[in-house]
Amino acid sequence: MNAQPLRIGLDAKRAFTNGTGLGNYARFVINGLLANYPQHHYYLITPRISEAYANFYQNISNAHVTIVTPTHFFEKMFPGIWRSFYLPSLLNKLDLDIYHGLSNELPFGINQFKGLKVVTIHDLIFKRYPQYYNPIDRFIYQQKFAYAAKHANMVLATSKQTSEDLATYLGQTKSVVTYQNCLPVFSEKPLAAAIEKTVQIYQLPPTFMLSVGTFEPRKRQLELVQTFNQMNHSHLHLVLVGKRTTYLHAIETYITQHRLSHKVHVLTNVQTNDLPALYHAASVFVYVSEFEGFGIPLIEAMRCGVPIIAAPTSSLVEVGGDVVWYANPTNTGIFEQKVNQALLAPKPDYSKQLQLFETPTLMQQLMHCYTQ
Repeated sequence: MNAQPLRIGLDAKRAFTNGTGLGNYARFVINGLLANYPQHHYYLITPRISEAYANFYQNISNAHVTIVTPTHFFEKMFPGIWRSFYLPSLLNKLDLDIYHGLSNELPFGINQFKGLKVVTIHDLIFKRYPQYYNPIDRFIYQQKFAYAAKHANMVLATSKQTSEDLATYLGQTKSVVTYQNCLPVFSEKPLAAAIEKTVQIYQLPPTFMLSVGTFEPRKRQLELVQTFNQMNHSHLHLVLVGKRTTYLHAIETYITQHRLSHKVHVLTNVQTNDLPALYHAASVFVYVSEFEGFGIPLIEAMRCGVPIIAAPTSSLVEVGGDVVWYANPTNTGIFEQKVNQALLAPKPDYSKQLQLFETPTLMQQLMHCYTQ
């Protein structure tokens, strides 16, 4: 590895503003680099800082961190323009060795930057399933993703599935697969009293099937509720956790029409720190998304040791390996069979599969990409 400390710029917009997937990935990378390679100087570049994530990164005394935000009046008034067009010259002024776009994009004009240009592409779902996106968003994503893939010296894919999609849809055949880990809080088993308290707070039953993910058609929560209704388990409940969206209306309508409110519980205000307790309290975890670029809830569930049923699609099979059960929610018979198997099976051993997602190893791989 390079003996001299590196000056590494990281696109930290999502880390400072986003509470879900892209934000979690950015915080994972930043905290992982700070913890494992504190000798380097990190420039966290963001157009704004949300109060909720202002202090997200670990306070490591010997790590060098500089937060870079717009300084001039025009840049502050138009932070999007600053981030998309003004950064390349700024990166050179900062004398950076590396700039890493953590969320699918690089600023326009990045070819002017003299250092190593790296971008992480998370998925190309907008290409595979255009029906889930409006035309304007698809056009913007196409421009940004294609530009980043073309001008990066190194393209990182969060899964083999995404790497294959990069080759299929953008002609990028030399991407490097680098996985991610979930937040450390999922590796710390809550006390029994804390689990019980969380269950009481959210008024949950003793035996339930848990599903975590933003409510959207691609996640197939409606199909899951429909299948659960057809299963007609006498003691098993279903708990859905996610961010409220318009798609949730269809789910709630179905629950009301079929009088399932006593068996299906929808939680839209769960705090991240409460999630590990919910995972530990669950009898089985289900993640039946139609397509994912990675699927971080699977890692969270494995860290918490709960039996898992996942859809046999996209990167979910890659992440879950041979230690989870697979079934589509649209096949009620097979799905119910897998649920019953998961409920009766011994406690799963995920230790070997989780070795693929250990933070020090992943940070070593990332640093190798930076310095090879």
